[in-house]
Amino acid sequence: MSETDWERVKRNYDSDAPIPYDPEDGPYDPNDPVATQRWMDESIGQGPVQRANGTGTIKIDIADSVLDYFGAQGDDWRERINEVLKAHVEAQTKEKPELAKAS
Repeated sequence: MSETDWERVKRNYDSDAPIPYDPEDGPYDPNDPVATQRWMDESIGQGPVQRANGTGTIKIDIADSVLDYFGAQGDDWRERINEVLKAHVEAQTKEKPELAKAS
């Protein structure tokens, strides 16, 4: 059973009162419209943005160690990560053609 006081949640929602916030609660103040919009943009996103040249833009989390490795090799680190991913996909689809996306 939930321990959430739903009646209190509804009262707070209906009152338009500021949400109680302590910096130890999380990384952003839910009463700050700029921070809230940034969190929404980063959390929800719009999915991949497809381009006519066959590329797309997404937001993913990559381990710091991976970023450090590629970043230390030069400014074209994004392209090199993409090349590694493409090589992996090619190798996997040769082994398992059913993994290839139907065109």
